[in-house]
Amino acid sequence: MPKGKRKGKFEHRRTEEKIYSSDEDAGIDMTIDNCSETSGQSDLKSAHDDAENEQEKLEEKVLEMIDALSARSNAARAGAMVSLRNALQRRHLAAVLCNQRATLADHLAKALRRGRDGERRAAAGLAPLLALQIGEEGVEEFVNEIRPELAAAAADKSASLETRTEVMSQTFTYV
Repeated sequence: MPKGKRKGKFEHRRTEEKIYSSDEDAGIDMTIDNCSETSGQSDLKSAHDDAENEQEKLEEKVLEMIDALSARSNAARAGAMVSLRNALQRRHLAAVLCNQRATLADHLAKALRRGRDGERRAAAGLAPLLALQIGEEGVEEFVNEIRPELAAAAADKSASLETRTEVMSQTFTYV
C-alpha cells in the first residue's frame, strides 16, 4: 500500500487526538488580562481624558452653533438651529447653555418674529429643548421671553399651515 494511503484503526485515533498548545499544557488561562495595575490605571485615565476631550469639543461646537444663529442668511440661521437641536437631543449641556440664556432667547424671538417658514419651524422645535436644558434658574425667564413670540408666530396668517402647526404645538408646551 502506498505511503499516506493507510487505512485502519490507528488513523482514527490520530484524527481524534487533541493537540494542545504550550499555554494550554501549562494551565494558563488566556482570558485573564495580564496587564499590571499601573498600565490598567493609565488605560482608564486615557479613556477618561478622551471622554473629557470629546465633551470639550462638543461644547465648543455648540458655542459655534450659537454664534451661527446671528448669521445673515435665513437658511444659515435655520441650519444652525437644527444643528443645535440635534446636539441637544444627544447630550445634556446645561453648563454651556445657562450662560447663553439671554442670547438664545433673543435669537429665537427674532427668528419667530422675522424669520421665514423654515427658520420659524427650526426655532419652534429648538425652544422646548433649550427650556429643558437651561436649568431651573433661567427657565422661567426664558419661557416668558419666548411664549409671546410663539403665540404671535402661531397667529401669523402669512406663514404656512405647516409652520403655524409646528409653532402652535410648541406654544401649548409652555401653557
